[in-house]
Amino acid sequence: SFLRALRTRLIDEELGPSETANIAVALASLGCCSGGLDRDGRAFEGRAFASIGRRASVSIETYDSAALSSLLWAFALARQELACLAKAAERFISIDSWDAPSLANACWAFASLNAPLDWSCALRRARAVDAQGGDLAKLIWALSLNGQDVSGLAEAVGDIEKWPPSAVARLAVGLCAGDHTKVLLKVAAHLRERVSEYAPSELVDVAYALSKTDARAVELALANLDASALDCDALARLFEALGAVEPPADVVAKAVHAACDMKLWRP
Repeated sequence: SFLRALRTRLIDEELGPSETANIAVALASLGCCSGGLDRDGRAFEGRAFASIGRRASVSIETYDSAALSSLLWAFALARQELACLAKAAERFISIDSWDAPSLANACWAFASLNAPLDWSCALRRARAVDAQGGDLAKLIWALSLNGQDVSGLAEAVGDIEKWPPSAVARLAVGLCAGDHTKVLLKVAAHLRERVSEYAPSELVDVAYALSKTDARAVELALANLDASALDCDALARLFEALGAVEPPADVVAKAVHAACDMKLWRP
């Protein structure tokens, strides 16, 4: 009932960029994107996000960096289609002032949503901000995924001992291309110290990134991995990592079993 009232407000009332973005962030943070059907059998949360997207599309040129970043982050987290994504990419280019957190979230979201963005411009902006920790990891991941040279950003990675595993795993994947052995050895050390805190998908990401750098760290990640908890993309990365070491038989068996249970596979 709350979502129905919200959708009516989105349609009937004038909402500014920050209000619209905050609503999207709230819905995404609450997980309002994967369950619950309307009376006609359609997912109502998806319709609410669609309404937010339509609201944003008519005023996207007025969004500042904070509002644009929040809007994109919410749609990426909720895995919802943003109809005005191309316009949002154009607005990203026209905004000159960015802080590190907003830029990191925007780039992560654009990469997650496969946006048609000028990534060379995004790289220039990333070099201009002082990103640290999770923000730096998001920038490296998003830019590397889209063919940008992140060597300069990698050099800015200092002590990662206190980074959360999610940020370390994202950093590791972002450094798969190129020679980043020095930073990847820090990733391996982080894994050894805090392996119990890593989620299954994070263990796969680290194992995948370290598969050509530190075989012992890969073995440690695989020894603590529950392959049955992985999605399709994570399983694909796991099979690549398995080829770098002599994996435990139970890990291979669980990976094969999980793969056989997948109902949908992309080529």
